[in-house]
Amino acid sequence: MMIKFCHCKVSEIYNRPKQNFILMNHFNNREVLIIGGGVIGLSIARELRKKGIKKITVLERGAVGRESSYAAGGMLAVHAETNKIDDFFYFCRESLNLYSDFAEQLFIETSVVIELDQAGTLYLALIEEDVVEIRERYKWQ
Repeated sequence: MMIKFCHCKVSEIYNRPKQNFILMNHFNNREVLIIGGGVIGLSIARELRKKGIKKITVLERGAVGRESSYAAGGMLAVHAETNKIDDFFYFCRESLNLYSDFAEQLFIETSVVIELDQAGTLYLALIEEDVVEIRERYKWQ
């Protein structure tokens, strides 16, 4: 599999014309450039590779998987991400519904258990406003 990882600072791409030119020339022979080496960027690279894209470059400013993906801990909390049932809610729910198959496919391909936990989300009410918000969420869930 030809997935190349390049480490650089985003400012090197946007703020320095010479480096911008060099980076653009460096990537001219690639079919796909993905910015971000977290769960989403790597998942996109994986899917593109499965669809036959041969040359993929993932550009990450730091360590792969150690930015937003690391901070979120892989959390897919549909009921915590939106306050109403709308298109975004349905989008999140569909993503969540696909995740167990995704975890199984990753295990088959890599023998890595991603420790998928489907136990749910616990809301804590620390102040009265939290109690009101939790009751509202309960009504529409």
